[in-house]
Amino acid sequence: MISKEARRKYDKEYNWKNKEKRREYDRQYYWNNREKIRERSRKYYRNNAGDPEKEKAKKIKSKRYRERHPMKGRLANWRREGINITIDSYKKMHNLQDGRCLICKVKESELSAKLCLDHDHIDGYIRGLICRRCNSVLGFIEKDHKKGFRDPLPILKKMIGYLSKKIVK
Repeated sequence: MISKEARRKYDKEYNWKNKEKRREYDRQYYWNNREKIRERSRKYYRNNAGDPEKEKAKKIKSKRYRERHPMKGRLANWRREGINITIDSYKKMHNLQDGRCLICKVKESELSAKLCLDHDHIDGYIRGLICRRCNSVLGFIEKDHKKGFRDPLPILKKMIGYLSKKIVK
């Protein structure tokens, strides 16, 4: 007999390796059982919504979990995006950068949010940690709504040329 922990580990690995297959199965299951799923959601909402004590307890529990596992949510988001990085790798990168944004050099302690993990959307290469502001600018430059992602260097060079021109009044 296989232990619950071993089964959980196996299922997690299987689902990770077979994401598309799993998604298709989940879509089919939802489509075939949507009324049952909707009813279950309505019933849960009726039983649990609006109870201030339950809401407060849920918020406290979530906050405690995030305090104990500060990187877990970020790690899950990165993995979902196809970025393979460990917590140790992240911490090492953070220490090498002295906790500063690679572009504007602002310290993380001076920011309202943690540094973002910047990566190339085309090949997945991790470039480093940058602040949210620099990440937003790069995101706007990299994202082409018609073609997907593109190399940001040509447009950045054009922007630098534009900004360095003297405008006559």
